[in-house]
Amino acid sequence: TWSPMPSLSPAFSAENGSLRISGSGNRHCFGAWRQRVPARPWTAYRLRVVLCCERVEDLFLHVTPHVVWRRGELPEENCAEDAIRHYRRDGDRIVGEDTFVAPANCDGAEVRLLLRYAPDAAVWFEEVSLTEAEAPVPRRVRVGTMKFRPPRPSGPMDHVRLYGEQIDRLGATQPDLVLLPEFANTASLPPRRGVDLWEFAEP
Repeated sequence: TWSPMPSLSPAFSAENGSLRISGSGNRHCFGAWRQRVPARPWTAYRLRVVLCCERVEDLFLHVTPHVVWRRGELPEENCAEDAIRHYRRDGDRIVGEDTFVAPANCDGAEVRLLLRYAPDAAVWFEEVSLTEAEAPVPRRVRVGTMKFRPPRPSGPMDHVRLYGEQIDRLGATQPDLVLLPEFANTASLPPRRGVDLWEFAEP
């Protein structure tokens, strides 16, 4: 198992052939089951999971099966990562799968079954596999950008609402990625002496 620090660790258990992970009442929980296996650069791999879950409000936010492409003993921040983005229902289960191409210089794939920020959630991973696959067909990526600043002064909730409106406008073009301006969450806050920007940082 893995967690960046003990105080954030979810609860882990193995139950009837499934890997269980739960928030255990910790709203800051952040941790994963993990397993590292060999991988070859430029090879396509399909990550597939079958899971059941309870009290998960947003699957994409709270449950993140992903691969950390390891390069020897380099720190995690120097390694690329890919996460499953496609899910479907299969009866009372959820199937997630996606295909990724291992980056140059990697020698291992560390599969992580991550739970985050979900104090009441419980997830059972019934099947997990990482197998070689056909490489995905290349395609163009559509990027949405904006030049925008909320009117001054605007509070934190004004920033969320106004940038949300701009993102909705860009959504009509179906972008793969939306880039927000720097300091999007603080750009037009009222001037307040001595206020730490961490107070307004997003989790």
